[in-house]
Amino acid sequence: MNEAHQPETSKSPISPAVLREPHAAFYIGIAKTTLKKQRMQGRGPAFVRMGRTIVYRLRDLDLFLETRLVRIDKETV
Repeated sequence: MNEAHQPETSKSPISPAVLREPHAAFYIGIAKTTLKKQRMQGRGPAFVRMGRTIVYRLRDLDLFLETRLVRIDKETV
């Protein structure tokens, strides 16, 4: 990805296993606004609310990506 899409560095991840919203969006390759919109619509990855802070566990982000995995069978193409 290009540098313009990298998350802001002023707010670092909470821990190696938990990411704040900008880092989580970068991790799964979508815009922060898209991640927020998906969360508000109940369509995004599972998240944890810590007061006013939203964080995402890496395992939930990985699961979110895994459930969207597309495999193309070369015989049917």
